[in-house]
Amino acid sequence: RTRSILADLYRDRIDGAGPQSPESERTLRSLLIAISRDVDPGTLARERRCELAPDPLPAGERLDEVRLGRVRLDDLTMDERVENFELAAAVHESMVGIHGPEHLETLACRCLLAHALAAMNQLDRQFEDALIIVQDALEGLTEELGPYDPRTRVARSLMEWIKDLAGSDE
Repeated sequence: RTRSILADLYRDRIDGAGPQSPESERTLRSLLIAISRDVDPGTLARERRCELAPDPLPAGERLDEVRLGRVRLDDLTMDERVENFELAAAVHESMVGIHGPEHLETLACRCLLAHALAAMNQLDRQFEDALIIVQDALEGLTEELGPYDPRTRVARSLMEWIKDLAGSDE
């Protein structure tokens, strides 16, 4: 039940505030933790560390102001963003193992992985990889659910955001 509520909240955050917002990133983290509890009990130590971590951004600071346009390994949010990526990669790998690569759950987790990868915003290659990941998920979700399903819309929003981060006009 918690996982379903968080998935709905994540979609609402992406639709309303966009993938770049601190609220979307915190919801991404909470959703990944909820999914990992369902699929991989071995991630409990990582979950506890994520739950105890401070908020990724100081109050009032916007994600795009902190990140865009520069490599910031000393960024205050880098540890949390790396943890999000590691958790997203573990969740996606678990879903592939459980359901296979083309299952709806796996495709949705592939979107979460692309979001976490792009949110690290440190290397151009990360954007390219995130774009490939989210395009693959978008194609699968569109084929399975159609273009108007909320999960498909999230994938499309993530793709547009990642393209903007990468400076791509594809």
